[in-house]
Amino acid sequence: MFSRNNFVFIEGRYIMEFLKTNKRFFFKLGTTRVWDLNYKSEVTEDNNTLITTYYFEGGLKVTNIAKKYEKFDAYEWVNYIENTSDTPTDIISELWDCDCTLPLEHESPRKWEAYFPDTNTATKIYAPTGSTWTMDEFYSNIDAIKDNNRINHIYPGMTKSYSASGGRSSENNAPFFNIHKNGKGYIFAVGWTGQWNCLVERTEDDITFKSKIEDTHFKVMPGEKFRTSSVVIMPYEGNVTASH
Repeated sequence: MFSRNNFVFIEGRYIMEFLKTNKRFFFKLGTTRVWDLNYKSEVTEDNNTLITTYYFEGGLKVTNIAKKYEKFDAYEWVNYIENTSDTPTDIISELWDCDCTLPLEHESPRKWEAYFPDTNTATKIYAPTGSTWTMDEFYSNIDAIKDNNRINHIYPGMTKSYSASGGRSSENNAPFFNIHKNGKGYIFAVGWTGQWNCLVERTEDDITFKSKIEDTHFKVMPGEKFRTSSVVIMPYEGNVTASH
């Protein structure tokens, strides 16, 4: 997970050191959490590309390839998972290709009062709908109210979930998100051509973004290798229009 201590604010831009100091994915092997397994790791760096390879007991190998795009202070990564043994792995499940917690301006828990909190200071998730054959597809009505809640505002203690539908990456929800509060925020993009889902969780001082290929639950056979979905994260300062 990423800590706010890994961010330095210089000339209005976040400089992230988490590529070198933090793990960026999660899964279970059998019933064991990945980071509770025995493993060794190797790191190689080439300009703005960081390759971290994890060798787990039993022959499972995970390679995380992360890149920094200096011009935009944007970061992208993808994972490759391989079975280097001669026997199948245990079941891999709960495979989150991205699992990261990033600092976001403090927000106190919502008080349940008779009126809505100030829309100008709320944490907002610009999450456009995908292709839904309607007039408002690929649109985010950021202050929309449904069932007496602002569906695109998120408060401490809340978790919101998003997913594609029909196995199409931009049906129902598009895989693009802009999480914004008071002139600062993050743009996230999920890179996958099929079914994906993600979770966004707000605490008082952080935002957690988790994304994955939906319903992962499988063994990796000897010699098999595959890639996960990718993710792009771009921190920014300014209004939402300027961030785009």
